[in-house]
Amino acid sequence: MSTDTAPQQLGASSLRDLTSADTPSHLRDLIRSQGGVVSRRQLEEAGVRADAGREQVRAGRWKRVLPGVYLTNTGTVSFRHRCWAAVLYAGPRAAITGAASAYLDHVVDRAPTQIDVVVPHGRHLVSPASWLAIRRVRRSFVIPSRRPAQTTMSFAALVRTEAATTADQVVAILTETARAAGTTKYLRAEALTWNRLRWRSVITAVLAPHEEGHESILEWKFTQLVLRAHDLPEPARQKWVRTGKHRVRVDGLEETWGLRFELDGRIHEGKTDDDVWRDNEATVTYRQPTLRFRWRHVLGETCAVAHLVERAYRQRGWRGRGRLLWAADALVGPVLG
Repeated sequence: MSTDTAPQQLGASSLRDLTSADTPSHLRDLIRSQGGVVSRRQLEEAGVRADAGREQVRAGRWKRVLPGVYLTNTGTVSFRHRCWAAVLYAGPRAAITGAASAYLDHVVDRAPTQIDVVVPHGRHLVSPASWLAIRRVRRSFVIPSRRPAQTTMSFAALVRTEAATTADQVVAILTETARAAGTTKYLRAEALTWNRLRWRSVITAVLAPHEEGHESILEWKFTQLVLRAHDLPEPARQKWVRTGKHRVRVDGLEETWGLRFELDGRIHEGKTDDDVWRDNEATVTYRQPTLRFRWRHVLGETCAVAHLVERAYRQRGWRGRGRLLWAADALVGPVLG
């Protein structure tokens, strides 16, 4: 006679208090580790009746987050609860990616309204909720040790770029991810593995290796695409200068011709009050006007920027002549639109 015994079936009454002795400790630990979220499959594997979760919802003790996935209390369904529900609904090897993963990694400060989940390419799932987007991928770097599972920062960043509508947004995604990771090399390596990349020209331009001495990708692109491509004088980089009562560091200072350069990599509505005051002080007191550029200028209006810089140099006595290669704008093409 076989000594095998089936797991004891626990009913809904055993789940009223998940800390009670009637509930298996491994089930309590599992639910606790998932922030209070559990799937029907997990309940069944723990020996709970298949309809126990639905009974808890009908009794007003639990909340249904997605089909077959429950929050085991009546509190507010948080963003993290939804992330757990998403990966539990999507099944094994599913992972949070895109903006949701960026939020969990503290790359961005605001939780997105949509949660992106990747699943293996052979799995066919239909999203049951407007806030959940499921995408099938042939490969992704999933970090299962993250709770809930997430893709790498680099993979999530490239997913985010696919929804971007402007080059500024793409640049912001890449730079904030590189800042959080401390390097661009993982982003660069990940981009090389994607056969289809909507903003490839911009991404390639932003992630290209840059020389030492440049403290940001934007500074290097300004040197490479604007100054060197057009044979214009290069300012000294990261120079400490006097501005009013304070010493500040500027991105570039051309002392011979009395010009300051600032490269604003962050996307913001306008210059801050301190920026405005510093620019005015440099112009009036030190007769060193500031030329300030952002990503859209450097990548999207490369030759126009070079022409403006040349005019500024020549107005201040430079006798050289810049090489205005309008073809340089083809490095990024019309994608900046």
